[in-house]
Amino acid sequence: MAKNIVTTRLFRNLVKGSEHCISRHSYRSCSSSACNQTCRSWAVHKYGGSMQMAVDGRIPVITDPNDVLIKVSAASVNPIDIKMTGGYGRKLIHTMRQMDGMACSVKELPLTPGRDCSGTVVATGSNVTNYRPGDEVWSAVAAHRPGTHADYVLTAASAVSRKPSSLSHVDAASFPYVACTVWSALCTMGGLHPRNTPMKRVLILAGSGGIGNFAIQLMKAWGANVTVLCSTSAIDTVASMGPDCIVNYESDHVETELKKYEGFDVILHNVGSGKYAQAINVLKSWNNSQYISIDTPMLSSTDSLGLIAGSATACSILGVKTLQGLMEGKYYKWAFFQPHGKALSTVADLIDKHQISPNVERVYAFDELPLAYERVTGGHLLGKIVIDVAGTS
Repeated sequence: MAKNIVTTRLFRNLVKGSEHCISRHSYRSCSSSACNQTCRSWAVHKYGGSMQMAVDGRIPVITDPNDVLIKVSAASVNPIDIKMTGGYGRKLIHTMRQMDGMACSVKELPLTPGRDCSGTVVATGSNVTNYRPGDEVWSAVAAHRPGTHADYVLTAASAVSRKPSSLSHVDAASFPYVACTVWSALCTMGGLHPRNTPMKRVLILAGSGGIGNFAIQLMKAWGANVTVLCSTSAIDTVASMGPDCIVNYESDHVETELKKYEGFDVILHNVGSGKYAQAINVLKSWNNSQYISIDTPMLSSTDSLGLIAGSATACSILGVKTLQGLMEGKYYKWAFFQPHGKALSTVADLIDKHQISPNVERVYAFDELPLAYERVTGGHLLGKIVIDVAGTS
């Protein structure tokens, strides 16, 4: 029973903030004069298949009063996009659609990936009062309604905020997904905010990617003392983000080096930093310290074992790690991405105050999207990969 309760709560957290969703594949003619065009999009028609571009799709129509239709100017490519085209998370995502009442209206395939964008509002649902057509916005969309690798995307208004006025759409598009992921981990799960973060010692296990770059800058903007693990080749890039200390994870004495820093209040375990799981050993004991991981087995377990067995297995792993941590006075937590328009508003303000800066490795044209996917798949990124959908750069 306890596992069922934990599983239900995890599902609710995954879906939270993504209510009133409809299929982005239900293309119909739009009543707005701005929508009398066709829509280009990239999609896979089977998991693991090659990406194919359609140039004559129909633009989505708002049928939910809480939705916003965005004309995408730019979108980023995240590792989760590549994984989703291979079927990663499909069983749990299907459950999320069911919880939102979308199962009958949404086709699983073809799948247009893309989890964030910057663009312009084209139309709004009748309940949306804080955005108008023509507003420049950015958004990170829910897992069960991706689709920003297209000319237009529908999303809940709660997942949207006005983009930073100081950034171009291309630079702005590099932030929303990683910003919401870090916010879910450090703020929602970790409880960090500008008033309680100053002088906290924060360790980020992988600092060279998009999530690490953003986490460094957010924590420094809020006054934390930040230590980062990264490779030799990424040291210069990570240093430009402004951390207090950098530890080369290619060293043979990483744990010894980390123990010199007298313990950490918060450790962020990023995707791609699994080999540093023992870093929990350098977390402070009996000091409300937290080890927060966004690299969890939940989706892979449900994919391989099914929803019930997979979620039970994942929750068992979490339970064991939680108990092990509590025995040493440490909190072990998992965090999951959630769309968060209000968080993006806070981030936009920090960017416009020049406390957070974009780090874009390369910009690809829309018709070069498969090349962008290859670059992200190759790993060892030193910044974000962005698709210039509208061809403005």
